Amino acid sequence: MNAFESEMALRRFRAGSDTAEIAAQMRLPEWKVSRLLWVARCREKDLPATFMNRSRQVKQFAPKAA
Repeated sequence: MNAFESEMALRRFRAGSDTAEIAAQMRLPEWKVSRLLWVARCREKDLPATFMNRSRQVKQFAPKAA
């Protein structure tokens, strides 16, 4: 998951596509597109995006550098 993917997903979402359409366009699972959108929104607000993965480890994406 990188900043480019999350920004591209956010642009498509704001253009009116839903997560299923974006997933088909980007050839990614819908859950990953949803996470990309969430991370992009957190970056815009300069908030860390924190989540727990399958092995119950807390992962964090830091906001982009100013």
